[in-house]
Amino acid sequence: MSPTHHSNGLLTVIAIYGDDIIITCDDAATITQLKLFLDAEFKILAHSGELITDPTAYRRLIGKLNYLTHTRPDLSYVVKHLYQFMQELRLLHFIAALHLVRYLRINPGQDWGSCVDT
Repeated sequence: MSPTHHSNGLLTVIAIYGDDIIITCDDAATITQLKLFLDAEFKILAHSGELITDPTAYRRLIGKLNYLTHTRPDLSYVVKHLYQFMQELRLLHFIAALHLVRYLRINPGQDWGSCVDT
């Protein structure tokens, strides 16, 4: 958590847990500004960035990630979102897909093969 005390006595608290962000504040204008900033900095847009001429590697990667969502439902939203950019692939979309691969390397998930109940 990162509480910020303002000179006018207002308090802003931002709590980040995993991939969830909780924002609370005494001032609605501050919350609006913060939400606009986060949206502008972290939203992946369909038509921003450089076009990639050969989308074969991206399509192959997204197909494999889509298959992985059967055992990793926590990936479903992200893979579905990345899947929407197949027609007009941009460099930012490919970077986001590689970011998901790095997440999988760090968080491999449950080893269901060792579970005696399934």
